[in-house]
Parts: sequence; C-alpha cells; structure tokens
Amino acid sequence: MKRFKYLIALVCLIGAFTSAQESLYNRTMAAEIVLEQQAENIVIKALAVNKTQVDTGISYKFTVFTKDSLNNSSKNEQKGNGVVKAGIKALLGTTQVGINIPEEIKIMVLIYDQLDQLIGKKIETIAPYTTQLVTANQYRNDDEYLGFRGIVTNKTRTKPGKDFYIEFFRLYKKYNVNSDKIVVVREVFGQGRTSQIQIQVGFTKLEPFVLSPQKKYIEYMASRMLQLVYIELQKMKEKETREY
Repeated sequence: MKRFKYLIALVCLIGAFTSAQESLYNRTMAAEIVLEQQAENIVIKALAVNKTQVDTGISYKFTVFTKDSLNNSSKNEQKGNGVVKAGIKALLGTTQVGINIPEEIKIMVLIYDQLDQLIGKKIETIAPYTTQLVTANQYRNDDEYLGFRGIVTNKTRTKPGKDFYIEFFRLYKKYNVNSDKIVVVREVFGQGRTSQIQIQVGFTKLEPFVLSPQKKYIEYMASRMLQLVYIELQKMKEKETREY
C-alpha cells in the first residue's frame, strides 16, 4: 500500500522541465562538437577543452543517435577515460555518419571528473532536411527529442547496485519521467562491507541509503527514490517558474 502511494503521484507526470543550472557545466572542462563534411559523409568529433592550468583526469561518453524518415533509429556510443593537459583541447572520439536527408542526427558529449561528477556537456542536433547544427535549446520537439531526455546514468559497482539501477530505470521509463535533468545513480562504499546508493538530480544530491541485496527491498527503495526524484524535479520546476 505504501509503495502504491509513492507511485500513484507519478502516473500523470509530464516531463517538461527546463535546465536552469545549465551554465554550471563547461566551466573548467568544456565539451565541444565539431563536424567535417567528407563527400557523402559527416565526420563527427567530440572534444574536451581543459580551461584550467592543471592536468585533469576525466571520463566521457560520446553518443550519436540517428533516425531516418521511416522512424528507424540507431545509436553509436563511445566511452573512455584519460588525462587532458592544462589549457589543451583533446580529441575524445570520432565517428562517421552518412548524409541521408531527411535523416536526423543527434549528438551528445558528457564529461565527468574523477569523482564521477558531470562537468562538461554538449548536445546538438542536425535537423531533418539540413546539414546544419542546431543546439538542443533551439530544436525542441519533445516527441523527437527523447534521445536526450530521460537520461539516467549508471555508476553502480556491485550486483545489488546494478539490480537497483535496473529497477529504478524501469520505473523511470514506465512513469515517463522525461526530464532534461541528468539523473545519476551512484554506489558509494560505507564502513565495512556496506555500500550506499545516492541519486543525483542535476546538481542536487538526494540522501543516500544503505543497499541490501533483497529483491523486495530493492523494489521498494527504487519506487521510494523515484518518488523523491519526482518531488525534486517539481521543486526545480517551481523555482524556474518563479525566476522566469
């Protein structure tokens, strides 16, 4: 019954939250996207720009989504880590796609620091019938934009942690929590052999809880944490409305 109460408020949720904290990204390590046209192909490059005077360790995710006029979609994802020298622009990854107008191409570069905190983000789209980049804020047809909304990043390490992430993500999609805030499910180790799950919504960290391998407990906590994420997103939406 308690779990039902936690979930019932989510049924009518419409994911239409704006990103008021966007300017907090790309301050120390900026994500960039560069396009080069070669014959009938587009070469897409993901870059990291170290704006500091210190060599910085990072990890990254470089994703390209494509969708054609028949609504067939594909996803190419590259992940990695390394050190970006101070004041240097480093190439993270390269991929190539064919120019097949009206195919739509969406590009996302996420950069994390060594504590798995998101510090750099770039999202752009090549809209149908063009070969021009359109920033995410300019191109916002929600039905077409699902590739870059509802992002939940998995930073768990153990099997119970991964089981929690799977259940949480299942509910997140089931109840269409289609926010443009990036949600991070992070597993941190506590005293002894215990570990905790902490969920981060944008830049806001929710209270962590001790992880248990029991299935019912994982299901309960997944629904409970989804409720807290929903509440936090509502607070963000209300704050952004007041500021506007």
